[in-house]
Amino acid sequence: MITNPISLGDLVTHSGGSEIAFAGCGLVQPELAAKLSNLSHRFPFTLASGIGVECQLGKNPGTSADLAFRLDHNERRDRALVASGMNPPSAFPPTECQQGVLWSRVAEFATHNPNALWLEFDLTNLPALGHGQALPAPGVFFPPPWRRDEDLSELEQLKRLLPYWRVLRGVQVPVEIARNLGRFVRAVRNPLVVFQFGVMLDRNKDWMRCCVVHRGGKGKWEHLPNVIKSLGWTGDLQERLVHWQATGLINQLWCLHLDIGPCRGERLGLEFTVGRKNSAKPLLENLVALGVMAASQAQSILDWSATGDFVCAGRAFSFRRRFNHVKLSVTPSASLGWKAYFGIEFEEHTGFHS
Repeated sequence: MITNPISLGDLVTHSGGSEIAFAGCGLVQPELAAKLSNLSHRFPFTLASGIGVECQLGKNPGTSADLAFRLDHNERRDRALVASGMNPPSAFPPTECQQGVLWSRVAEFATHNPNALWLEFDLTNLPALGHGQALPAPGVFFPPPWRRDEDLSELEQLKRLLPYWRVLRGVQVPVEIARNLGRFVRAVRNPLVVFQFGVMLDRNKDWMRCCVVHRGGKGKWEHLPNVIKSLGWTGDLQERLVHWQATGLINQLWCLHLDIGPCRGERLGLEFTVGRKNSAKPLLENLVALGVMAASQAQSILDWSATGDFVCAGRAFSFRRRFNHVKLSVTPSASLGWKAYFGIEFEEHTGFHS
């Protein structure tokens, strides 16, 4: 039965992306798909307009997964909702989350941040959630507190960034991490640009994730080994990078991110994507040839993509299910790990009433 307000879980179910669909696509194991469904029913659509799912590839596909919610501050949509006689967005966080000091800090951060945020939950280690039980700690991802056209010094960037850590974690940034973040922002120079930071409250490690894109887009990452070294990465990927360059995989590199902690580059991530207008098939075929995923996994990703319209509780919605990117994650001393990212986005037709 649909409750009011409509939850993301309601919309996921009505768009054909239900728990069964997530498990049936072969990308998420049934136990994790059930957790995904449970968690998505805790967030009202007026607060978040879509979900993103990260799942493990390789020999044990779908045995680990993360679920992310995009929290919207969409004034145009909010005005349309009010004009149609509907409720404006719910207060953040949802009622069941309003327990504990941690969520009060997340709520304070979301209230004062005018941009869209992402909340990410580790489904693999997520306990069973009973009714009214507070949600676990999330990872919080947010755009940098400066515009791309602002030419700020390292000190000015840190003055804006470090308070975000203090609000979310409730403590000052450790000196060694502040120093390493300073080195990172100093190294990011045109044509590189930071597009997102993340504070993983769900982890025991004091890291900040720093995500960088190239102004020129995909295929412009020249001298990549030198770039990641300058940003703080200490591992050795030279041989693999040469191989990926030869296969054309690097041409589909969209962004890289580095987890900055006491030792600068704690973990490196490389994200390969096709963009919204291009087919995912060439990228997936390349990854199959490299042994990253099985052909059946690639086909499951292709089959997931769909668009459509539906009615939920007398209200009309459009949905878009799509594959977004594949990420390589590696630590200086560990083996490579690959994950696929896909999800669903929703849009309401506010002039419709059944």
